[in-house]
Amino acid sequence: MNSNMISESERLFIQDGVTQGLRNDGRGTLEYRPVFVRSNVVAQADGSCRVRCGDSEVLAGAKLDLTQPDSSRPNEGKFIVAVEFPAAVASSLNARAQEDLGEYYADLLERLCVNRSVLDVKKLCVLKGRFVFNVHIDIIVLSAGGSLVDALSMAIRTTLRDLRIPYVEVIRGQEEGEEDRVVVDERPDSAATLTGVEKIPLVITMGLVAGRFLIDLTREELACASSTVMAAVDVHGRCVGIQKRGSGAVDPSLLPSVLQTACRVGQKLGVTLEETLVKHGGFEEVESEEDIDMK
Repeated sequence: MNSNMISESERLFIQDGVTQGLRNDGRGTLEYRPVFVRSNVVAQADGSCRVRCGDSEVLAGAKLDLTQPDSSRPNEGKFIVAVEFPAAVASSLNARAQEDLGEYYADLLERLCVNRSVLDVKKLCVLKGRFVFNVHIDIIVLSAGGSLVDALSMAIRTTLRDLRIPYVEVIRGQEEGEEDRVVVDERPDSAATLTGVEKIPLVITMGLVAGRFLIDLTREELACASSTVMAAVDVHGRCVGIQKRGSGAVDPSLLPSVLQTACRVGQKLGVTLEETLVKHGGFEEVESEEDIDMK
């Protein structure tokens, strides 16, 4: 949120409250608002979900692309993230700036959430040097607030948890010059799930307001934040990546405690998310939004 979108009196009110450990919605400094997740929401996608986290809401869908691999990595597929900000969400930006913002978040998510150290891209290989699956994860931002990256990371994990990979049979060419071909089994009961999805880190955003760090910032709090720290937390509660945004300086002596808090919150959020999804047995049958209580 643009810092000019709130008045100076509003800014002082929010900052004064934070210095006293109070927020304008009554939460503590390290409290999340309810998180809502709904999976399998786009029938045309191979995996999809909708996530609402505080002021942020995103819609994600994954599509599989059976293609030739890069010559330098003949037995590896790819996870490719794209983030789109519609004009209604980023109305203060021109079209080029909206595109740049989407590319920034897409690059951030690829580095923090779906890099090679997290997911085994070799499992996307169908036939070395000939056929691999590339997974395209397309995310539309429906509303953007202080916990946008948190919502985006949850959407990636939930979408890939919902992903179904069809069984593919490779038929070798029998005659000279005859190329190999593939037959894709479209039956739902023959499809497999992607393994290792629970390893995808969740990103916890902490904003520095009046010298204190807050979790799950409101739009108004985000406008008051001098900087934000985004920590990627894995299933074991370890920080595996970090990104700072904003012009304000962060006291290096505060970082260990900030990251420790992010890891604790991120691990709890990840466990709660997994339990919520597993409870629905693959969650194709989820009919209503599920509230993830982080209190």
